[in-house]
Amino acid sequence: MMNTNQGVGVMHAVAVLVCVAMYANAVLVSGNELAPLPSNMARHSFLFVVGAHHSGTTILDLVLCQHPDISCLLNTNVPQNEGQHLQDVYPKAAWTGGQLGYGFNPKSHITETSEMLTDENREAIFNAWAKYWDTSKPVLLEKSPPHLLKMRFLQKMFTPDRTTFIMIMRHPLGCAHFRYSKRRYMAAGVKDCGERYIQHWLQLHKTALEDMEHVEHIAVIQLEDFLDHGGKQLAQGYMAEMERFLGLPNKVHLHERSPANPSRRRRSTNTGSSSSSSSSSSSSSSSSSSSSSSSSVSSPSSSKAVPRGHFRYPRASRRSSSSSQLPPHVPIGALTRRSDGGRGVSGGVVVGSQSGGGVRGGGRQLLEFHGNTHHVEVSFGSSMNWIPDWHKVVDMSSQKCQQVVNRYEEKVNAYGYSLKNLTHVTDPKAFRKYLLKLELMNKMEDRDDDDADAAAR
Repeated sequence: MMNTNQGVGVMHAVAVLVCVAMYANAVLVSGNELAPLPSNMARHSFLFVVGAHHSGTTILDLVLCQHPDISCLLNTNVPQNEGQHLQDVYPKAAWTGGQLGYGFNPKSHITETSEMLTDENREAIFNAWAKYWDTSKPVLLEKSPPHLLKMRFLQKMFTPDRTTFIMIMRHPLGCAHFRYSKRRYMAAGVKDCGERYIQHWLQLHKTALEDMEHVEHIAVIQLEDFLDHGGKQLAQGYMAEMERFLGLPNKVHLHERSPANPSRRRRSTNTGSSSSSSSSSSSSSSSSSSSSSSSSVSSPSSSKAVPRGHFRYPRASRRSSSSSQLPPHVPIGALTRRSDGGRGVSGGVVVGSQSGGGVRGGGRQLLEFHGNTHHVEVSFGSSMNWIPDWHKVVDMSSQKCQQVVNRYEEKVNAYGYSLKNLTHVTDPKAFRKYLLKLELMNKMEDRDDDDADAAAR
């Protein structure tokens, strides 16, 4: 028979085993335990700009980089200065399915449970990026769209109290503009009505939404709201709100300007006017610099800016120039704000080349800026100019396209967009609690609604 001492000993052993099992399970759930941040990392905060490819991550990265307290990756000689291409700890998107497939590959989704979370890997990633950061600045910014699926991993690696994410969204078919605007699509059309673009976009945002429950500091913005809905006033308000969210003083200012030499503007494929309002973004330390009509405002550390008009691709003209530029099945007035709470937007897409920015091949079609990484010029009213191009290659009224629309409309609606009405933009219900909404925007919308009500009476 077991005596009392033996019974106590057995119970103690069982208790120890239970504690060990609970600890092992806790480690499994929370991921590998890392040492405290080394001193060279602990004096910084880490800001990650994420989102689907071609959703506006590049312009957001470059505009935020104008802040004197923020350093972004520059002159890296990798595509769009994205940190994913500079490290060799985890696979880049090109290795896990490319821009239209990585969201479906489990290897792309990395969380705090990953075996890659080690002190050695953290040091390797930081050192790979630090070569191109100005580490004298307190906030270090990295932009890679696929990091949308690695937020939990990066938060664990650089600690929750020092890690912040800003996610930018755009209509799924707008994100795909870089592909279907190519000649082979313009000639043959998009045979699947954009279904694979929509599927991948939905998968990315579904995974991101699930991960956000585990992310402590994140804000979501829509490109259409940032650059289109309220012009300069709202864009400046967004900048101030982002700076407030990051705990930084308001230093980035957007300045409207007119081109000094209209004859050297971008080429346009449309017959209407190609004029559009633009703005330049610079830190306040440089905003007071004076310039002639042919010079440009830039940050204090800027190199010589790319001459205005130095573009390699055509852009669509502003809809406001001529309503006849829209296809017949896009109603005139479709790009105006509606009283139902949705917001339509219009504008010209600026296409530019990036000097010193690490873009291979010299130029690439972008949404919203030209110049170089030290001098960013933003075009308001640009994020919806993909719609006329889309209607050139796809007949959305066809039976096949209507099937695609009906299949995904409700899911896309949850994120603030529509396939039935491509101009419809409203608050994404799925991300509402993370949305960086401005009191300014709410006041503007209330005022517009009051005006509409008064006009109706």
